[in-house]
Amino acid sequence: VGSAIGFLLAPVSYEVVRSRYMRLSAFDAQAATAVMADMRAEALAVVRSATDKDELVEARRAYMRYQGQGYEIAVTLLSGEFTPEDGEVMRSAFDAEYQRLYGRTIPGLDIEVLSWTLTLSAPSPEVVVDPELPPTRAVSSDRQVSLFDTGLEQTVSAGSYLRKDLRPGDLVQGPAVVIEDQTTTVIPTGFVTNVTSRGYLVLNRREPQS
Repeated sequence: VGSAIGFLLAPVSYEVVRSRYMRLSAFDAQAATAVMADMRAEALAVVRSATDKDELVEARRAYMRYQGQGYEIAVTLLSGEFTPEDGEVMRSAFDAEYQRLYGRTIPGLDIEVLSWTLTLSAPSPEVVVDPELPPTRAVSSDRQVSLFDTGLEQTVSAGSYLRKDLRPGDLVQGPAVVIEDQTTTVIPTGFVTNVTSRGYLVLNRREPQS
């Protein structure tokens, strides 16, 4: 259920990756701009098919390493067309990220870009939270089942409820079980459950009486 809710609430997003080798000592601003433009066009076509939001969030990164290394790191890039001076901007960004990760830089080595990524995302949808619905009706059940209460470490008699019979605002005292086709919710001794406006079951521990 959590995964399904996350899928529905997550913003529409699409990431494109392109391999395009380039040394910063011979930075080609025109080629880098063309790679980004091609990736943005692909990402935009996918995102636009799923959302009509005007404001899109764009994130660019280059996977870079010192020449001869076997592992590259992700470096965040600015949006817009590249200029020849951006080779030095990318070098500074790489050095800063390398310093952050490894505590040092390696002077005198050229830096190479292996791949480029661009991600387009729609704004996160607004999540509307239902107002808290106070319990309005304490319900009871004539059906009883035997339940081993792990808190008490003994078997107790628990009320048995069908989920489909419960309504928003209902209050169920534990020990109890709420039965539905897919699962059973156990309400231990010392807990109460209220049914929210969306039909969710919320368990709360009762305050011990002094």
